[in-house]
Amino acid sequence: MLIAVGCLIVINFLEGKKLWGVTLGLILMALQPLAALFDAVENYALQRILSGPISNPWPQLANWFATAKFGIAFAGLGYMVLYGPLALIWAKVKGY
Repeated sequence: MLIAVGCLIVINFLEGKKLWGVTLGLILMALQPLAALFDAVENYALQRILSGPISNPWPQLANWFATAKFGIAFAGLGYMVLYGPLALIWAKVKGY
């Protein structure tokens, strides 16, 4: 949820300026709870793997959901850490 708050801070900064990226930030912010849900599914699959014999769907399920979770999380983190400062610099250069 910290990544969603960081995206919200960048979005609040961009709304007053004439800079693009607000829609992307809203999408990435809205996807962060989905990443938390993917984490829960991944944890359940890993628990099933560790608690008994490894049956067929659990390793693949854990892999798929972990990949999606980290993809969403890193996209939001990249928006927050990379685009946020770049937008700040661009706003200073343009005089917004």
